[in-house]
Formats: sequence, C-alpha cells, structure tokens
Amino acid sequence: MNDFSLDNLVLEVSAKAFMDDSEGEMRRVAETMLRQWWYLVAHAKRLSFLLWIGDGSEIYEYSGDLDQKMDWCYLMGLANPREGENTHLVRPDAKPRTYRWLKRLNEILRETAAPTGLPVDIGATLDNGPELGPSPFKFKRHREIANAHSIYPNSFVTCTAVLHADNVHYAAFPNGIPEGTTIGRFLGAQFHEFAKDLGFDYLWLSNGMGFGLETWGLTGGLFDGHSFFPERAPQLRQQLVDFWEEVLHANPDIKLQSRGSNFSAGIEMCTDAAPLPWLYQNDYTTAPVNAPQSAIYFNLGLSIIAWMSHIAELPPN
Repeated sequence: MNDFSLDNLVLEVSAKAFMDDSEGEMRRVAETMLRQWWYLVAHAKRLSFLLWIGDGSEIYEYSGDLDQKMDWCYLMGLANPREGENTHLVRPDAKPRTYRWLKRLNEILRETAAPTGLPVDIGATLDNGPELGPSPFKFKRHREIANAHSIYPNSFVTCTAVLHADNVHYAAFPNGIPEGTTIGRFLGAQFHEFAKDLGFDYLWLSNGMGFGLETWGLTGGLFDGHSFFPERAPQLRQQLVDFWEEVLHANPDIKLQSRGSNFSAGIEMCTDAAPLPWLYQNDYTTAPVNAPQSAIYFNLGLSIIAWMSHIAELPPN
C-alpha cells in the first residue's frame, strides 16, 4: 500500500458540517477533514474540495451582492416537498447564510490545505432534483424548467429547458431573464460570475444534468417505456450539445465534472441520445467516481458498470 498514488483526492463536504457561521468553525471542519483523510492526502498529487452547499440554486439566485442571503441544505427530508409532506430543520438554529460566508469558506479551505503543498481545486455542485435545498427559483418562480418526473411530477430540471422572462436582478442578468433564455445560457453566465467572485475552480453537474431528459429513469427522449424512437436522436443529441456548449462558452477556463446519470453509457445513448463520444473525446468533462445509488439500492455492481462504461472506449476498428 506504500507505492500507490492518487491523481486527485476529492473530499466532499456538506454545509451541514458547519455548526455555526464563524471562521473558527470553518477552520475546525477543514482541519478535521485533512486529519481524517491524511493517509490519502499524503499519496495524492492534487487535492479537491467538492462543496454540496445546496442544490445549486445558490448559483441561479446569485445577484453579485456578497451579503445576499442564500438557502443551503438545512432541511431534513425532501427539501422541496410535495403537498402534505413535511420537512424539518437540521438544527433549531439553522438559517440562511450569506455568499460572503461561502467566499470566506473557500479562502480558508485553501489556507488550511496550503501546508500539503498540493494544487487545490474547489468545486461547486448543481443538482437538478428537489432533494437537497429549498429552491424557490426552480419550483416557484421558474417551474417551467422542471420538466422531468423522477421523484414526483415536474421534479427535475431538464437541460433543454427554456426560461420565461422575469425582472429579478441576477449577477449576469441585472435587468432580469429575457424570455426564451435557455437554461444552459443562464447557468453558464451565472456560474461565470459566481465562480469569479467566490473562488470556485470547477462545476459538478449532478444527477445526469446534460446527459438526457429523464436521467433518473430508464425512459427518455428516445424511449417511452414501450417503444424506441430513433428518428428523434439527431435533434435531441443537438439539444444536449447546445446545453454543454452554452455552459462552456461562458466558462472556457472552468473545468466541468459529471458522473452522468446513475446508469450506463449504453442506456444514456439509447434512451436520450447522450452525446458521450463528443463529450469525452473533446475532453469537455471527466467521468469521476461518484454514484449514490449504490447505497440506496444496495447495488454496487450497477455503480461500477456505469462508471466503467463512461471511461471505456472501443479500440480502433
């Protein structure tokens, strides 16, 4: 075990780990993470912190004001519940935090990791479902973007969605969102400002965002559960490519990561025309290991198959 090395050690952390908003608590959590995982840190060539602050709505909602309050994952249960479902605060004193808090957290993570001598990357996460953090943006103000139905009807944002106009002040759209703005254009422009101001190096797209329409299910744009519609593939593939290109156009120097959906590359291509060769051959995103369904479904094999299919490429001819 003494001769192995890790190209990149990723430490994932939830905002729930911070029991208060003080700098002392930020340092305590950062030091605890490095101490707990020191054996792996000592064998790593690069160190990354992947922050699960909320569901990514903090990117959508960012106005450019560091003192603006943001929701985070301070609820237990489905954070955007169906009617009749309940949620509870993770702690009685849990409340929204500011973007300034998040900016300072990123600075302290870098300061704490500096003695390792490793290059450090900090990643933000964007989740397209309703589970992690309360999202008035996705489920009240712009319900038109939640077109997939994996947990309940209209519960997941689709990467082909188009926004209606509003007059809310956003960092990249100070006069509001123009009618017909695609989610890719909006996300790309917002993340550019968010990353620049708060100190993020990469964006993690969760739950298959960009890999299809119904990425938590076995149906999709090409398969309705009974029949396949291959004639739809060229148009759908182009829509997915458009999403990635819009995000990348706004952030040419930012790295993107995504495990894809919870399923294999073959399923993604057959059900949703996922443009995987285009994505991976152009090095637009990586295929890191991160799949929660192993624990949910007690099926480690499914996770291994999905990941291996995303890193595999057939030999020439």
